[in-house]
Amino acid sequence: MSNRKTKKKKSPPSIAKQIEISKTYFEKYSMVARKTLEVLELDPTLFDRFTKRQKHKMMLLKSDPPRVKAKTGHSIPRHYIRKIQQEIYDIIKIYPVNNNREINLNYMDFLTYGICFLSYARIQNASKEEIDHKEIFQLIAQKSEENLNGIMMFVWQYLQYIMSTITKINIRIYGYNWLWNGSDSDYRLGAIISVSAISPRKIHFLYNNNYRPAFQAITGQCLTVDPTPITVAYNQVIENSDQTHPLDIYIQNHAFIRMKERIDVLPAGLRLTCLNSSLIYCQATTLNNGQRVIVFRENNTGIFGYLPFTIINKQLFILTFLPICSQNAPEGKKLQELLGISRKETEYLGMDKLSFFIDTDFEAIPRLKQAVIDAGLWHLTKFDPLPNYEPQNPMSTSTLIRFFQTERTSAEVLSEIEEMY
Repeated sequence: MSNRKTKKKKSPPSIAKQIEISKTYFEKYSMVARKTLEVLELDPTLFDRFTKRQKHKMMLLKSDPPRVKAKTGHSIPRHYIRKIQQEIYDIIKIYPVNNNREINLNYMDFLTYGICFLSYARIQNASKEEIDHKEIFQLIAQKSEENLNGIMMFVWQYLQYIMSTITKINIRIYGYNWLWNGSDSDYRLGAIISVSAISPRKIHFLYNNNYRPAFQAITGQCLTVDPTPITVAYNQVIENSDQTHPLDIYIQNHAFIRMKERIDVLPAGLRLTCLNSSLIYCQATTLNNGQRVIVFRENNTGIFGYLPFTIINKQLFILTFLPICSQNAPEGKKLQELLGISRKETEYLGMDKLSFFIDTDFEAIPRLKQAVIDAGLWHLTKFDPLPNYEPQNPMSTSTLIRFFQTERTSAEVLSEIEEMY
């Protein structure tokens, strides 16, 4: 016989409990309503013109924070749902609406109190009945209609960024829609973040007599916009051309591997975000060997590398990733010339990876620091890795000092280093 106790089902809150307006809730709602009016560039004292009975009625309409769900028919891993939910909660709790720190209305308060206030104003404005202060409701409703999308844009863009951090073009592409949700029966509002996913689009292309797999560059669903292939105009990547037809972009799997190896400090999500933005804004240039490439950049830091490509019919194929310190890149070539080192020595010392520029104590090696500055690579040292980052370059500062500050030949120092390791 089982001794386990049967759990009692929790009773739903009573109607009286649902419509109760506590003193704390009244004060919080009133404060947020005034700040919401300021966000709309209206006089915050307009709220004080409503009667106590009107305020009580508008406070019956309540809102839940945004909830994340998988789109019907789409399979989304649970840990991704939890990740999106946590990240969006974390940002809306601290980020002020419209980045206005004087008003200092965070998105969490706006989405749980302010949106109720605006929704009630719009309901009252649409009502055919005679209502006290109808002109105020009309003004608020009009301003809300004009500004709500702009107010929400930061949250929507941040959600798009979150989707890019979990997307892998060669595995799964994620997107989302934002659905305002309301129920007249229980006077509750809220928003549903509906997460969608599509499979990658893979093809094979012939290059150097070999068939190679490549995956189409696609951005996931964003609000009501369906997943969209990234394209680029022909004359945007081929200079002095009068052809303007769009090229579909595909990325060879080798390019993903090289990015992971060379810009090893960048988190996977940020790598893809940088890749997408580099392809969308598409700045093309020519390397020392005559190869046309697309510039790969991180918006806050600068150029991290280059994406060599080939064009076949109306498709552009990204072949690989070259770090900015590659000998074929102008910056990498200049660095090697300034230091008098070869490609082999660059790779041996780990200078072909972003982690080298993060891990190295350049103040201890003045010659190396000056060469990095003169070669136009100093911005690589400014990138901030994740808080839990641990140095990855095996070369110690003392080893690098011996290599760059000694009068012995590079070959002699390398031989000594090999014996030590």
